[in-house]
Amino acid sequence: MKKIITLLLVMFSCVSMSSQEIVDYLNVGNTIEFNGQKMVLRWSTHPMELYYLQEWIPENETFDNYSQMFTVAVILAEEVTPELAVQMKVDELEERAKTDACCNYQVLENNGEYILDFLVSDGNGKSLNLLEWDIHHFHKQ
Repeated sequence: MKKIITLLLVMFSCVSMSSQEIVDYLNVGNTIEFNGQKMVLRWSTHPMELYYLQEWIPENETFDNYSQMFTVAVILAEEVTPELAVQMKVDELEERAKTDACCNYQVLENNGEYILDFLVSDGNGKSLNLLEWDIHHFHKQ
């Protein structure tokens, strides 16, 4: 169990923007349309055999200044159930809420599929420069 938790922590924290080649590992496409917005694949990583992460942002925006992001993360490990993945993210949010005044979340479950809807910010209750709204969908393939 400790190995799985360590693996998940590494995977959730491996988001670092580098100048590496952008690869469409998931065969989703270099451009997608989401909510009427054309999005371009700007970052991808495959840091370990069982984990893939790709991020799209609006075509005329950069990671220094973007208004939206569409992310797909895939974990290909039987041991990592949707329940475990949700609990790991909830634990991370509970810890973050100690210093992030805007951090809050809601978990919805239906037949073994989970939606985790949450807000995080860079604020400490005194100033706010960034507010991020995420919806994560966890399910078994």
